[in-house]
Amino acid sequence: MPAVSNSGPLILFARIGRLGLIRTVFAEVFIPPAVRSEVVGQGEGRPGAAEVAAASWITTQDVGGSEVEPSLLAALDRGEAEAIVLAERLGSQMPLLLDDRRGRRIARDRGLRVVGSAGLLVLAKQRGAIPLIRATLDRLRLAGLYLDDGAYREVLAIADEVPAGTEAEEDGP
Repeated sequence: MPAVSNSGPLILFARIGRLGLIRTVFAEVFIPPAVRSEVVGQGEGRPGAAEVAAASWITTQDVGGSEVEPSLLAALDRGEAEAIVLAERLGSQMPLLLDDRRGRRIARDRGLRVVGSAGLLVLAKQRGAIPLIRATLDRLRLAGLYLDDGAYREVLAIADEVPAGTEAEEDGP
């Protein structure tokens, strides 16, 4: 199944050396031009730039600058706005990889299926690509993924790595 991605998940997974994990869940990833520019152009020399440029499974799809609503651009950065527009163009069931809280809310309000970096780890585990998510989730948080302690425990519980109501859950990570 393909997906559309914003720059955040691509950069985070590249920072921890696990960009390929995205491919284990989504065989093909589409990115809008603004995301490619942010990751590959503006991000030259940074984690993700060379990896995204070389990944044959990541394809840039044009959305047309005039098609991005001014209201989206007022609320989000261009990459997030273009990713939402691209996901809409490709169909509302096309997963959208997006971590930004405001962007996620707007995308969901528009009927899109949003998957964050933490959710991608849960999907990877469910598909047998990784046996456990906790170590990778911890690395993503250290690499810049904002996930408060409550959401962190919730993700681990969804992945069956912290039983609900245990002392470990109450004490936090």
